[in-house]
Amino acid sequence: MPRSFLATLFFASGVAGLIYEILWFRHFGLLFGNVVHATALVLVAFFAGLALGNHWIGRCADRVTSPLRLYGVLELGVAITALPIPVLLEVLESLPVSRVTPGGLTMTATLAVLAVLPAATFMGGTLPVLGRAVVRMSKHDVAESGGRLYAINTFGAACGALATGCFLPFYIGVWDTYIFAVGINFLVAVVALLYAKQEYIATDEVHVVLNDPKPIEVPIQGGGGSVPLILSLALLSGLFTLCLQVMWTRMFALVFHNSVFSFAIIVVTFLVGLAVGAFIVARLISEVQWVYKHPWQLMVWVLIITAVLISLSPPLFMVLTGLEREPHADVSVWPLLWAASLTTLITVPPIITAGMILPLLWHVYHPQSLIVGSSSNVGARLGGVMAANLLGAIFGALTAGFVVIPLFGLWQGLFLIALAYVVCALVVMLMCERRARVSRGAMTRQFAISQQCTVWIVIAIIVGGNFVVPSSLGALQRLKDGESLLFHKEGSSAAVAVLKRKDGHLKLKVNNTYGLGGTSGEIQERRMGHLPLLLHENPRRIAFIGVATGITMSALNLTPRGEQIERALAVELLPHVVEAAEMFRDYTGDVLSDPRVEVRIGDGRHVLHSSDEHFDVITLDLITPWHANAGSLYSVEFYAEISDRLAEGGLFCQWLPLYQLGSREFKIIARTFQSVFPYVQLWRGSLNPRYPMLGLVGSNHEIDLERDFLAGTTSNGEVYPKDPYLVDLPSLFLLYAGNEEALRPLLQGMPLNSDDRPLVEYLAPLSHLSSHQLLGEVLIQFFDDMLQGPGWTSESHQMPSTAGNLLLAAKWAKRQKDYDKRTDLLDRVRILVPESQYIQRFVIGL
Repeated sequence: MPRSFLATLFFASGVAGLIYEILWFRHFGLLFGNVVHATALVLVAFFAGLALGNHWIGRCADRVTSPLRLYGVLELGVAITALPIPVLLEVLESLPVSRVTPGGLTMTATLAVLAVLPAATFMGGTLPVLGRAVVRMSKHDVAESGGRLYAINTFGAACGALATGCFLPFYIGVWDTYIFAVGINFLVAVVALLYAKQEYIATDEVHVVLNDPKPIEVPIQGGGGSVPLILSLALLSGLFTLCLQVMWTRMFALVFHNSVFSFAIIVVTFLVGLAVGAFIVARLISEVQWVYKHPWQLMVWVLIITAVLISLSPPLFMVLTGLEREPHADVSVWPLLWAASLTTLITVPPIITAGMILPLLWHVYHPQSLIVGSSSNVGARLGGVMAANLLGAIFGALTAGFVVIPLFGLWQGLFLIALAYVVCALVVMLMCERRARVSRGAMTRQFAISQQCTVWIVIAIIVGGNFVVPSSLGALQRLKDGESLLFHKEGSSAAVAVLKRKDGHLKLKVNNTYGLGGTSGEIQERRMGHLPLLLHENPRRIAFIGVATGITMSALNLTPRGEQIERALAVELLPHVVEAAEMFRDYTGDVLSDPRVEVRIGDGRHVLHSSDEHFDVITLDLITPWHANAGSLYSVEFYAEISDRLAEGGLFCQWLPLYQLGSREFKIIARTFQSVFPYVQLWRGSLNPRYPMLGLVGSNHEIDLERDFLAGTTSNGEVYPKDPYLVDLPSLFLLYAGNEEALRPLLQGMPLNSDDRPLVEYLAPLSHLSSHQLLGEVLIQFFDDMLQGPGWTSESHQMPSTAGNLLLAAKWAKRQKDYDKRTDLLDRVRILVPESQYIQRFVIGL
């Protein structure tokens, strides 16, 4: 079989491997919640299986007569064992009882890891087995052949990450994408097994390989090295590389929108850098005699250059971005190109040099003597180093998020990784010097002296920079003029900050870019928690998904309606957000300390799925729709879960940030929502045409709008005088936008958003980046279309709703500086709802 054909097979295998990994991330996120622990669990299972396969199957590869046949069997094993994994994980997800207690969670995690382990183990064995086949065919050095194969497979992995991250689940669905990967492995297996039939194994070589008790030793020109040192370097290389991936992902989260596209960009550039580095070393070993003879000296320079480039990444990032968010454009491809360019410029150079380490270690790793004219020990050499590297990757994935960033912070963590690379260079250099004390030429001595000086200079610079640069870069939060930082913590998942604005208002930010509310919108945020309580006839048990500042939850203790609540469950994904919410206690009435409130840290969907409790009202705060994996909170499966958690007559309110959604995504969400809840209402969070928010209210029972659900909530007849929209019924119904009958004609032909078809997750980032959101005139026209639909049985509802839409149009006209149109619209509003206190008090201010 031509080597190019083998390379094609291994490229395709790499494509399938990354498809599996990314889809396992998604499945584990649904099983355990989209939290950092679920990601870590996938990495542990995946890398542990790869390490086991490299170590065990790599040793077996040196004893088989047909490595190509074994390779085909391994690819077939991947296909067979990977196929049932999604089904097994869904079975585990359908057993909430097993995850209610810590013991049940541990059992579920163990079973999930065991489900992934066999497929990952078969994957891990493919490199050493195919490497032995290629070395025997080409008679090339192990490092050259292994480096080329590793590069080709990693390039394939990059293509798999790009396809899965950017389009495959959107167009064909998650399950079909998974089947596509299984099909790739099956096809590769069939082709390899068919060609293996034609393979001829020389019987005399087989006899030597298997039976010669005293193999002939061949000296290694480049010089071997201590096996423990080589394996330690391989382990540390994997640890540092995964630490860098986690830390750089966190770094770019400060300016990227963290959609599926930006995540794919980071993964792809990282994999491409590793592949290029491995390919460069493979070429150097085959074509440059000095590299072949002096791999350890090259290793020192590679480690030094990697350390320098890593230490430059934080200041370079700050210079290029200034912590400004990625730009928007009329065409969504330009922001993505900007993100790809930024990621490539900052991360690819150091990752290329880091990717050179593994092939160099293959070159110097000789656990046993080679046999003349044989490909013996190839599998052990490739698999042994790779297994150590993958074990290090496990520790790196866990160390970066759970230890380094929480303890040292992002900037200092990157400098510590750079320093660790230089320390490795120093150890290798000292080993080289000890081995070189035997006579050497003058030029070699001069070279060693210059290398030693360079190492010590770089160590001094990085150590000094470790104390100076992180503090000079400041916190992971951009401050505008007049802003000050009151709270800032870096956790395993995100950096959380509380800022004080120039006007004295506070705001909560996550990863520099995401705003989770603030005191300037206090009345509106509290309304988002208050309105669902008003719509229920007698709420007693409620749940809030998303704590944020706590202002939305403060409807529990700062409004008359909240006084009758007996229990409130508050779910927040980020623990540091709950800490930061303490900064807002003067605006929330210290609601989180209310004895009726229970705060749980975790993914909202997972928490509700693991509970058997039922609620009268469940409120889901604003969730960024274009964030990776946020689509699971807009899926038909999630809505069905919510429906099961509602008590008799209960209702669910999901607030949508229309300024982050395009018209198509909103209609997909509404169509999905309506497919689960037979009774739906739409309520505007405010009449702001620039930053509109809309509440989808769903129930399994009809919500009675004919009753005066504002009556009796206060003694003076006003439901909540502090909120201009909640002073009376005509003012409240300015926010009402219609029901399921008025909405249904506008959703014809819209598909459902599901876990298998995460449409919103892929469409919302494009609408946001291209500034095609549902706001302004597009939003006004949508509400006008709603008013023309069926379902308006009462003028007492339709007239205020019409007035609300006219008010929205008037505010937009003011923004467009069309003052004549604004005046005309306001005159029509006064005629429609003259009794509204909101109109009487506040319209003049428009």
